[in-house]
Amino acid sequence: MGDRYHPLYESLWGDVKFTRFADPWLARCFFAYLCSHHRTAPAGLYAVTPEILAAETGKPLRWVQETLARASTEGLVRVQDGVLWVVKYMGRQPNRKGEAYQRGVVAALKRLGLSHPLCQAFLDTYKTLG
Repeated sequence: MGDRYHPLYESLWGDVKFTRFADPWLARCFFAYLCSHHRTAPAGLYAVTPEILAAETGKPLRWVQETLARASTEGLVRVQDGVLWVVKYMGRQPNRKGEAYQRGVVAALKRLGLSHPLCQAFLDTYKTLG
């Protein structure tokens, strides 16, 4: 299977939200990692735990937890019950209005369970997928 492409927004590198992290450069890199993670679904929602992220990045679990908490405070991500949502991921995808992309979003939401609080938050944010 070929590599999937996960575009990042270029203003990420100057986004002032990251200046409030202990290490802004490392936080930006970690956020880019979250956006391009192999589990990332079209909605920006995927099942992953801080323990998995720590193991994959080689960063201490405490650092991952603190960075996710700060990213959540800044409105960049939400983490709950083993699911991570990169909040503005879908809104930054150039093909988000395409039929195939939207089918992928629906499939991802169903995989995680539509009753999951983050799936509900996603649906509240994107009331219509078109």
